[in-house]
Amino acid sequence: MNSIDAIQEAQRKASVFMETQGDIRGLSLVADYQYIKYRLGDEGVKRVENEMETLGYPLPLAKIKQMEFYPIGYAGVIELAIERSLGFTMEDYYEMGRYAPKSSIILKVMLKYLSSLDSAMAQVSIIWRKYYTIGNLEPYEINKEDRRIIFRLTKYEIAPSTCEVIRGYLSQVTQMVLNKPVRAEERACTFKGDLYHEFVLTW
Repeated sequence: MNSIDAIQEAQRKASVFMETQGDIRGLSLVADYQYIKYRLGDEGVKRVENEMETLGYPLPLAKIKQMEFYPIGYAGVIELAIERSLGFTMEDYYEMGRYAPKSSIILKVMLKYLSSLDSAMAQVSIIWRKYYTIGNLEPYEINKEDRRIIFRLTKYEIAPSTCEVIRGYLSQVTQMVLNKPVRAEERACTFKGDLYHEFVLTW
């Protein structure tokens, strides 16, 4: 595939992302850019912004309003732009997800009032809805004895890279609540033919 064909194919993928119904709060999009800045500085951010323009959906960091909602497709387009301009791997997206909670205004406020694992798990669906208008995230199983939590995410399908971002996010948030290292794996995924996403966290 030559460079022109590759660009056209990427633009097609971006268009498909933008057809997805639903919205995402600007905070989440800003968090992606903040991670790029953390890793690669302003030059990395500029490269992603330029690629977003090439894909046909420019969204400069400076113009994103954190508390407003944007089409959910931007989540996929930004990750596609990051892959094309920076060569991110799935592990990079996982680390990007882990970085996001550290800069979340909403999460920082809510964690002040979540003094236990039980209280935190009771707020999972509420916190999700503050960021996304689609999808349902719920703690399917909480097993303190085996030190395991299973989350299920339904009605949400953007891109495999997004799964890694969510895996990283859940890992970091759970670690913040427990104050101990947490491992996370995606055991079921709609991109692999499953009916939902299932994330297993252990510590």
